[in-house]
Amino acid sequence: MEGGQQTHATWYEPLTNQRTIDAAVAFTLGTPGVTGIATPADTRLLPNLIEAEQHRAEWTPESIDAELSTVPHLEPPFLRHEGRVIPDWLEHIVPG
Repeated sequence: MEGGQQTHATWYEPLTNQRTIDAAVAFTLGTPGVTGIATPADTRLLPNLIEAEQHRAEWTPESIDAELSTVPHLEPPFLRHEGRVIPDWLEHIVPG
């Protein structure tokens, strides 16, 4: 949480806007070869994930891109980034 308060029981800053979660789930489950999705580490977000799965067929690649492009600093959590703290238990799997 770069300089801010931690708002969720996660080591990352999760998406919290339902429309953005919907787009992210639609993108993930629409990716060829992907057969599942990890649930959020904060169980308060699980209902949002379930709701997003129910609406994933409504999303087109263009609408997904449009929605996710509005998220500032959106990047995969398993990459190193200046200012990002990688927990010790993940250190060995996050590329250098």
